[in-house]
Amino acid sequence: ELDGILHILNSGEKLETIGEITETYSIRFVSDKYSHMYFCYEYVVTEDGSYFYDHVSFSYIKSNGILDGYVASLKENEGE
Repeated sequence: ELDGILHILNSGEKLETIGEITETYSIRFVSDKYSHMYFCYEYVVTEDGSYFYDHVSFSYIKSNGILDGYVASLKENEGE
């Protein structure tokens, strides 16, 4: 899945504006080799889909739903 996420971040469709954001998640990418360094992206959800927010280009990148299942499992586990 990480390869798919990196592909989307590097070559996905970038948008300056999207619909109203209903949920926001922070995603951190870390490496065993460089454990002191990490990359952080926001994963936002709207009524029309989900996006990564790129703080470098100040744009949203269409995620094609790649983390929607993971986000759904987080919601299910919140009450436990």
